[in-house]
Amino acid sequence: MSGSTTTRRKRTAAIAGKDLPTRRRYAPARISGLAGAIRDAHQRYQTAIAITEVHLACSAEEQLRWFIEAWETAVEARAKRVDVRALTVWSLLGAFDWDSLVTRVNGHYESGVFDVKSGKARPTLLAEAVNSLARGEQFDHPALQERGWWHRMSLRADGGGIACKQDGILAVS
Repeated sequence: MSGSTTTRRKRTAAIAGKDLPTRRRYAPARISGLAGAIRDAHQRYQTAIAITEVHLACSAEEQLRWFIEAWETAVEARAKRVDVRALTVWSLLGAFDWDSLVTRVNGHYESGVFDVKSGKARPTLLAEAVNSLARGEQFDHPALQERGWWHRMSLRADGGGIACKQDGILAVS
């Protein structure tokens, strides 16, 4: 069985275009959010990075906070000489039933850069941000004065997951 693990690692390394040693154990430093994940990937692979499918199924304001935080994190990484080549938004036209990974047809729609639920593409708040940043402009909005919900969550004391209080509602996973 150990031979199959080595073969799998070699195949993965070949696909990634890297000649990685198959016996090397890699123990990443503690990852702290997106910045930590970018730093870890850069240190491990020493190659260009794309931050893809930046999306949050939530309110327009939370989607904006998530996207802008990802953008700012990518800009900071580039300033530290990390080769971040792209940041992509998911999904441009939103997604139906993605909350169930399209295993059920519930008609649940999450808007993206455009909201197409009505059958006509309507730009969202996220579209304004993407458009501004793509033109090299700064983007500001009152929603950005508040931190995203992911900064307002904490680990449960019993070790059973994450507790998040948003809008007076406590959600526990």
